[in-house]
Amino acid sequence: MIATRCLVTSGRVDFVIDQYPLVSIKGMERQHRAATASQVVVKIGHADQKLPNWKKFLAVSANKVALVDFLLLQWKLPEYAPHLFHRSLYMCHGNNCDLLTSTDGVEVQSWNVAALVCPHEEADTRLFLHAQNAAVNGACTVIVRSPDTDVAVLGCALARKIPTEVLMHTGTKQRSRYISLTAIAGQLGEDICAALPGLHAFSGCDTTSAFSGRGKKTALSLVVGGNRQAMEKLGESFDIDDELLSLCEGFTCAMYGRPGLSDVNELRYQLFRTTACQSSSLPPTRDALRYHVMRANYEAAVWRRSLTTEEPPSPHQRGWRVPEEPQQSGARSLPLTIIWMSQPPAPRALLELVSCGCSAGCSSNRCGCFKSNLPCTDVCRCKGCTNSSTKDTIELGDEANDND
Repeated sequence: MIATRCLVTSGRVDFVIDQYPLVSIKGMERQHRAATASQVVVKIGHADQKLPNWKKFLAVSANKVALVDFLLLQWKLPEYAPHLFHRSLYMCHGNNCDLLTSTDGVEVQSWNVAALVCPHEEADTRLFLHAQNAAVNGACTVIVRSPDTDVAVLGCALARKIPTEVLMHTGTKQRSRYISLTAIAGQLGEDICAALPGLHAFSGCDTTSAFSGRGKKTALSLVVGGNRQAMEKLGESFDIDDELLSLCEGFTCAMYGRPGLSDVNELRYQLFRTTACQSSSLPPTRDALRYHVMRANYEAAVWRRSLTTEEPPSPHQRGWRVPEEPQQSGARSLPLTIIWMSQPPAPRALLELVSCGCSAGCSSNRCGCFKSNLPCTDVCRCKGCTNSSTKDTIELGDEANDND
């Protein structure tokens, strides 16, 4: 049905899906999605077989792999030759890609397409390699069919490198639309488009975390306003350096409304001291940000190489950790461990700190600091404080001078 419906209106159709390697940065996200559905592995035996709930079926990676293998075998049968007559179906399976066609409408011919053999894990990137191949081979327009935000962002970033107009077909069956990614890229300009992969990975996607209270709109407004050096540099290489870390640290400060700062630890202190925010709403520490930059840089590097067949290096020690112990027999993926940080988020004394917000004095047990026999600090929001640590410091200084 998929082949016959698409091939009616197009001379070429590329069927591109995800791969499921043993080590995958998307493994945790896939496990999370699968956890919401019952895990039922279905063995496909014939074309008329009725499948269970389609959404639950696709939630299991093994089912999707089996479906692709089955479709490839089916579409090579002579009964599909009339649909493939003078048309081309490019079918991805694993690293390989087979071209199916029919020159006589009776038999189906197929062969491997060497130019499209690649190790891309995600269909989001691989489909743009196919779009480029179609454009180079004479396609006047390429239509990408996907509901995914990642595809829209990558399409805008890559549209200038694909020598034909790229449209995105998205929406639902009742309400679908075509969006010209080429036109959007033209409006945004080359500099902003170059920053999009880094921005999307840095501000949060399937494989990276987001900043609390700071979404993509905030990050995009900074990039549009000219603060884009960090986002342009993310993904240039699979490894990070001190310059990139410094740029991302400054960009984070700007996201939290402190464009003059370049130190996230100082930013955390200022926000913690002057605002009534929860610790979960604070920006990350410099140590935690470093690992976040590693992960965002790795994902952006994968995206920036969408039009190549380059195999990415292992994500191990690039913000993730690959387990050393072997998996159980039959396991399809190694669950990566996210390295969130290597240092505590704050000194132990600060983590155990008591603060108050008294409106008059701090000289009774109504004051949490006084009750705990602790002086009030800069973190407290009290008024008319008589329990200040500053007073203690001055008195100690006076006593020291007297002793001299």
